Amino acid sequence: MDKTKTITITPRMFLNKPFITCPKCGKKEFGVLMINSYNYVRRCAECRHDESYSLPRLSRKVIYVDQFAISDMMKSINPHVGKMSKVDPFFRTLFEKLDRLNKLQLIICPDSQNHFNESLVSPFYSALKRLYEQLSHGTTFYDPGTIKRFEITNNFFEWIGDKKEPLDIGDILMGDNLDGWQGRFIISVSLRDQDPQLVTDIRKERDTSSKNLEKVFSRWQTENKKTYNDWYEEEASSFGKSIFENYIRGLGHYKALSEGKLPINMSTISSFLSESSITITYIHGKLRDKGYDEDKVLNTSLKYFNSEELKKLPYVKISSALFASLAREAAQGRKKPPTKGMMNDIEVIASYAPFCDALFIDNECRRFLSNRDVKNKYDISSKVFSRDNKEEFIDYLDEIEKSASETHINLVKKVYGDDWGKPFTEMFEE
Repeated sequence: MDKTKTITITPRMFLNKPFITCPKCGKKEFGVLMINSYNYVRRCAECRHDESYSLPRLSRKVIYVDQFAISDMMKSINPHVGKMSKVDPFFRTLFEKLDRLNKLQLIICPDSQNHFNESLVSPFYSALKRLYEQLSHGTTFYDPGTIKRFEITNNFFEWIGDKKEPLDIGDILMGDNLDGWQGRFIISVSLRDQDPQLVTDIRKERDTSSKNLEKVFSRWQTENKKTYNDWYEEEASSFGKSIFENYIRGLGHYKALSEGKLPINMSTISSFLSESSITITYIHGKLRDKGYDEDKVLNTSLKYFNSEELKKLPYVKISSALFASLAREAAQGRKKPPTKGMMNDIEVIASYAPFCDALFIDNECRRFLSNRDVKNKYDISSKVFSRDNKEEFIDYLDEIEKSASETHINLVKKVYGDDWGKPFTEMFEE
């Protein structure tokens, strides 16, 4: 049986609606050929005439949506998973609101390393990845380790007298321009099938982090004489010191490896390629560029990482405040240890919260962030939502659309078509 299929290529195949009248030939065949960040191009399917039109820069809201919400939104619209009737209807409404605002070029929900890792170890990897990429549209947060490095290096060079611009949201995002218009297509690459060991490594790392936090939690349960500030200071003071200790440990492993005293494996290699090593090596390189001799390079960085300076970092303030809140609950009689995802949750919030307009996170972390003691350490300007105030989140999203000008909405329709803002709830039906 001949299974050969013939595909006829037509000029219209590469054009998208809305089709308008061509200014050259007068036929209503003038469709959208491509959409770039700051302009779009129309082409006539009849006479092949092209014209380019400029687009204004955008001012999107940046919203972080936690993995649990990504999972429930996916289940709410995916008939193949069999969970649609079991998921809170709120999550279907949430997807519809977020997808519409994203298509209207009013918000972006960047994906993250956390979304990738949590999806990778799930049996619904492909579906979860499809959904978070629908909302992120090629925009991704740098991983928390990189954001910490950005904060540290900025702070360090200010400490030695260099003028540095404060970090903003554009500094911690990769991908499409935050102020640029989106193309119609999403290009996605899957790593799961290419590296099966990655799933094992992620699960192992998560389990190790969880067990370590459980041990600390058990210690906190015995520390009923300490105050919130005691735990906060303990966390904040150890941050810089632990980075330098990891760096020195990595140098020791590198020396032992070069002398053949340690086996070459992922564990020994990663010790001197850690975030601590990358951060301090970068700082040392910049100091050498400034003419510092080797002794002064090491002494300057040692002094900095043992100083109070790092307590100024947003990441340190937020993470220390959240850990202190957890410690206080443990000391006051909490029996249930933190969930396996707590370490990730704290790292994500401490990394992204200072730069986002809003976050949708779990109830426990939102409760911590709402605490007066946490706010006294670092009062996050972002709006923070969770299941407990989910209707307020919907109201917030509705206000974003209401605030959009009629000129902007009409331009979206002109570029993408009248029905572009319709939520893509059918993405899993085929």
